[in-house]
Amino acid sequence: MKDRQKEKAVEQFYSTLQDLKNGIDAIEGDVLDWSSIFTDDPIAYWHAQMRLPLKQKAAKWEKAVTSILEKSACVTHALKYKDIPTLECSSEIFRALRLSSLVGTQGCLSWDNQNLLWEYFDELTECCNRVYRVSAVRIPQFKEISDDIAKRKKERTTVSENTAMHNGMYDLACSMFTNNGLATAPSKVEFETLVAEHMGCKIIDCKSRNADSVALFTSLFPDIAKKRGGLTNDDWKTFDKIIAMHTVDNSIPKNMMRGIEDVANQLMLDIRSGNINDLNFDAEGIGKRVLSTVSTSDITNFAGNIDKILPAITNMDILPSGILPIPHPTDEDQTN
Repeated sequence: MKDRQKEKAVEQFYSTLQDLKNGIDAIEGDVLDWSSIFTDDPIAYWHAQMRLPLKQKAAKWEKAVTSILEKSACVTHALKYKDIPTLECSSEIFRALRLSSLVGTQGCLSWDNQNLLWEYFDELTECCNRVYRVSAVRIPQFKEISDDIAKRKKERTTVSENTAMHNGMYDLACSMFTNNGLATAPSKVEFETLVAEHMGCKIIDCKSRNADSVALFTSLFPDIAKKRGGLTNDDWKTFDKIIAMHTVDNSIPKNMMRGIEDVANQLMLDIRSGNINDLNFDAEGIGKRVLSTVSTSDITNFAGNIDKILPAITNMDILPSGILPIPHPTDEDQTN
């Protein structure tokens, strides 16, 4: 059957594009080579350009939009926000149109014509969506963006009480830089900011080594990820330990974590001094010491995450095999 909606959208696209060309040529003169700006299939070209991800760090709002949508911000967002510098650095079309010479405080168009130009751009994009029968890109409102920025800023500035885990993660990160022959590692504040931004409070599994794992590694350690030869097995092993520490950090209630860290520190001292060995190690007694200092709700939360915590601590590989100061709450512990 005849796709009348598509035909109407195609017709409207070319009509709008011609009006756009005529309007710009009338004001600027015949200075733009339109045949070099648009390919043999202008609709496909415009649609592809509007869906391109933004150039990295091009826009201040990019991280907020990506965080809200849980996928990369694209050129359509920059178009809707009328972000001229981001449009010109992220899209060939807007560079070729010399957008900054047309709109904005330095633009040659009147304010009325500038508003019409943005309407033309929006109309071209909407026509493409109808041609390809795809939903319009969701555009977060400015309040959503400001709320997300404030939320992530709070996460970055909140000092974690689980200092041992954070120190351990940072030490491992520094060791990875050293092992890869990189002289300068990020500061602890910079590293914790990246962790808060890209990992947040999520519990992450990177054992699969899939595209998401590579993307997360690249976000945290771009200098290591882009090295010649790619990531080594040692890189991944270290990264697994960092992820494991992050999982523990976000799975164990803070009061319980403090108790575990205190017991772990004492345990390591006793092991080094020879006071504790595999024969006299009292795992049950140590677990009860930790549980005696925490609330029932913390015990319940801990028990709910035990399936994530134990594998993560094993992956951390920081204590002798079989010696983990982790309590195993019983039903009685959770009801007392």
